[in-house]
Amino acid sequence: MRDVGARRKERIKNQNDKRYIETQKRYEFAIGKFLKMGRISRLNAPVVCNEAETCNSTFYDHYTHMDEAIDLFFHKMEPRLKCLLKESYRLCCGEKDNGRDSRNGFAENGGANLEIIFFKILYFIYQNRDYYEIVISRGNSQALTKIAETFRPVIKRGWSNYGTEAEEKCFCLFSWELSGVLYYWGSFENFEFSQITQHAKELSRLAQNATKRLVYG
Repeated sequence: MRDVGARRKERIKNQNDKRYIETQKRYEFAIGKFLKMGRISRLNAPVVCNEAETCNSTFYDHYTHMDEAIDLFFHKMEPRLKCLLKESYRLCCGEKDNGRDSRNGFAENGGANLEIIFFKILYFIYQNRDYYEIVISRGNSQALTKIAETFRPVIKRGWSNYGTEAEEKCFCLFSWELSGVLYYWGSFENFEFSQITQHAKELSRLAQNATKRLVYG
């Protein structure tokens, strides 16, 4: 079997190859099908290859391992998360509100605004819970912490008076708190819809008090 470096170089080389692209789509369709069916335990390379009607070696021409194939779904969701955040941010703290700068309104109602934004993000995860069940079952903490990146500009607004170094430290630690909440929600509450509001409030509180708790506590 060719080494990982050689395979990666070949993938880059084949990015515009029509046959390669078509096979990639078949893998994505196969993975998506299993996600929709909730057959998480069966999601592995041989099963996906069987569904896509390819051989195992071809699969590894496209992915280093199964986790990488699953991560592709996150990368496709990330732009949707960013779009959701942008819209939520506009509604909660738009640039203008009756002729005045509403960023002051964000500061005054930061808790309520953050709670709304967290609710929307958690609802998005709920709608795509089949994917996130796999993320959690595989212990993919990196995929969970990436969620924090989608709303970094929003939560950091309340930390801006503490300096760049403090902000970065705080964001790093808070992203792990976020991962913990998501992990608990998925693993022990099975992404129960009725828990979204409670966790949105919890995350809003944690975000607002993050600098005091995590940096200067």
